[in-house]
Amino acid sequence: MNRLLPCGFAMRFMRAFALIIGLLSFPLVPGSAASAANAAIWKQHTVLPGTDFATQYYVADSGQPGKRVLMIAPHSDEESAGKALEEFVKTYRPTRGVLIVCPWPIAPAKRLRARFYLEDINRQYAHTQDNHTPIDVIAHSVMSWMRMHKIDYALNMHEGYGKFRLNWNSNYGQSIFIDDPSVIPLAERVAKQVNARLARENHFLVAQVPMPTTFTWYCQTIGVPAFGIEIERGLSMERRLLYHKIVLEEFFKAVGIPLETIRR
Repeated sequence: MNRLLPCGFAMRFMRAFALIIGLLSFPLVPGSAASAANAAIWKQHTVLPGTDFATQYYVADSGQPGKRVLMIAPHSDEESAGKALEEFVKTYRPTRGVLIVCPWPIAPAKRLRARFYLEDINRQYAHTQDNHTPIDVIAHSVMSWMRMHKIDYALNMHEGYGKFRLNWNSNYGQSIFIDDPSVIPLAERVAKQVNARLARENHFLVAQVPMPTTFTWYCQTIGVPAFGIEIERGLSMERRLLYHKIVLEEFFKAVGIPLETIRR
């Protein structure tokens, strides 16, 4: 036999039910409804489409004023940099400014798991290196992105054997390499914030080392601050990807580009 609930209890039940429904429909991330309207959507583009060298890159234009950053991972094989940038595109988007990301610039190298193919693209940013190969076409495309999108900062993502230390032991891991000494203050600010999240033995150091014909060197010649990010190759893939993630997060905080997490 059904019985009616006492009136007071029924009213309390209905209010509680309405509150639960309201909570379920509220955005899980504070402000996400508003920020989603401003957040950029990644758009895929291709260099040399329909060829063995077809290279995908991604552009996220927030439509809002802000800094413009280009990120590239020039080498393939077992390096984590390409994977880190691929994961970045899946995970984040800017709510201000413009981001351009090229995780795997040389498609054959990625397929063969080779460090490079035909030529090292990170040594193709000077006219003396131009012998009109597909690698040169891709390098010229990267340079054109710099001009077309009026890039403010560039990141060149790498790995190196061992840990870099100031005694120049030919190791490069856990370092931020720059060509232009005027970039040192920003690089040191990023390194300080990164190191606050890492154990002391894995702290990053900043090194100012001109490297002609490289991507960061080219950026210096056109007045764009550029950073070579080196992660120790001997670490596990999981740890390398984590370090890339931390460096990217702290870099974007330092240059004032808010990142929104993309729901999956």
